[in-house]
Amino acid sequence: MSALVSRAYASSPFEQRVLFWLFVLFSAVFCVVQEGAVTAYDGRTVYEVTRSMAERKTIAVSEEFNTLPGADGRAYSRYGVGLSLLALIPYVAVRPLALASNHPDA
Repeated sequence: MSALVSRAYASSPFEQRVLFWLFVLFSAVFCVVQEGAVTAYDGRTVYEVTRSMAERKTIAVSEEFNTLPGADGRAYSRYGVGLSLLALIPYVAVRPLALASNHPDA
């Protein structure tokens, strides 16, 4: 049975090239149509959680964002931390460049 399964998922070099170029094409299209800025209230909330994780080592944020009160009296985002964890990598990578500029929060 495992031989049948492995042959069913095996792809030829041609199929691998087609899949690679489809990935490149769709990545390029998404990069062109992506806004590239945090403008919505929800996005700003996720950004602030990411910022709080990187700079203050907590997921608590200011009450001005879309938050709920926590048991410890601090405010926490209504959204999960998954997207903030994913955004933490590029945030930490780019933060030194942003601090070197005149507008680090821009």
